[in-house]
Amino acid sequence: MIIMAKVPVYTFKDYHMRRMNITSSKGCMKARMVGYEPCCNADEVIAEIGYEKVTDDEYSSASIFCSKGKGYTVAWGDAEDHMHCLK
Repeated sequence: MIIMAKVPVYTFKDYHMRRMNITSSKGCMKARMVGYEPCCNADEVIAEIGYEKVTDDEYSSASIFCSKGKGYTVAWGDAEDHMHCLK
C-alpha cells in the first residue's frame, strides 16, 4: 500500500514508531520537507516546548537601530517608538 500525505511536523514526529508497531517493523517510509505553512495549533506547541521569544538569543526578536554612528538594541514591542522616517 502506498500512502501519500501532507502532514504537520508536530503531529508526525513519532510516526515512525507507530508505523513500526502497525507493520511489525516491515513497513517502509520516505518523508521529505515540502515547505512551511502556518501551524494549526501554534499556542499548544509553543506552550508544550516552553518557548519564550524574549529569551531566545539565537533568534532574537529585537531590532537594531542606529544613532550617531552606534547601534543599539530595542525590544520588539518598543520598535515603533524608535522608528523615524523622512517623508
